[in-house]
Amino acid sequence: MFHCAAEPGIPMVRRQTPQGGMWECESCGGRAMTVALLRKLRSKAAVSEIWVTARAAPEAAGRSCPSCDHAMHVVGTGEGTDHLEVDICVRCHFVFFDPGEFEATPGEAVEDPKELPLEARRALAMVKVEAVKKRAEEQMGPDAHSPLAWIPLVFGLPVEMGTHRVSRVPVLTWSLAAITVVVYVATFGSIQETANAWGLLPAEPFRMGGVTFLTSFFLHVGVAHLLANLYFWLAFGDNLEEVLGWGRYLGLLVGATLVGGLVHVALNMGATIPVIGASGGVSGLLVAYIVRFPRARVGLLIFFQVVRAPAWAFLVFWLGTQILGLFIANWSGVGASGVAFGAHLGGAAVGALLGWRWRAVD
Repeated sequence: MFHCAAEPGIPMVRRQTPQGGMWECESCGGRAMTVALLRKLRSKAAVSEIWVTARAAPEAAGRSCPSCDHAMHVVGTGEGTDHLEVDICVRCHFVFFDPGEFEATPGEAVEDPKELPLEARRALAMVKVEAVKKRAEEQMGPDAHSPLAWIPLVFGLPVEMGTHRVSRVPVLTWSLAAITVVVYVATFGSIQETANAWGLLPAEPFRMGGVTFLTSFFLHVGVAHLLANLYFWLAFGDNLEEVLGWGRYLGLLVGATLVGGLVHVALNMGATIPVIGASGGVSGLLVAYIVRFPRARVGLLIFFQVVRAPAWAFLVFWLGTQILGLFIANWSGVGASGVAFGAHLGGAAVGALLGWRWRAVD
């Protein structure tokens, strides 16, 4: 439900047009729509000018976006009696028009760019330059942003290819990851004793009131175990924290951890070897990220060549390895592998469920 930017708390009503849906406030008459829809309804050159100007404009005081509640940017366009000031959110590409502003926005686009005013031509040129730059970054390898991105690639790990960058520091993700590192350092050299005391034991899953479902999350048996979980957590969790907020994000992480633990217990009834690690919760984050951002792309190093692939394709491959590992470890008679594949799949199921449930949350 979108709320009016001019009158906070007043819900806006969706109106369908042949080009797409927009929202109207029945109280003040304001309208809201995406930049993409605005390009179809009004002059493309004028919309390009508004968008480029918004990227450098200051945030509005007290005017929140109907879509994401972040402060919007105030953009002035036109001169004299044709001057307008519209509000635009550069975060989710939403534009809010006060009554009469939409109708006053220039209509049909001028076909010949040479006939446009100088400022409009400059704005159009800047939009084209940004589009070219974006396509170039997408086609480049991960070193387009940081040489450090090659480190996980060499170890066979996926790398985000510049999509869905966060706009603020993921405080919760970094804080929980830091606690995990501190716990690892504190238990270094005594991890076996710590795991026996605080790990999840299938033979006694509800000992200590069931708290070991959560305490086992922060324990790791070695550096490789810790770094692998931290990598996926930090690489994909920051985006989810930003779009879901702390409450939903924490609920997703805890839910995936608990269900992952329950699945592991169910598949290993009576086992006396404790399971530890954050992989159940992290698996939930990974799957929720791919469900929430279905068009995301990741880079993989294949035969010394960085290959861009849809995130869902990586998910299919990852799920295949988990199911195969579970079969080998639990049902083939080969024996345990030391990897809690059941916890991974249980956490993944929660990630898929909540990722789909909250797919429209922003």
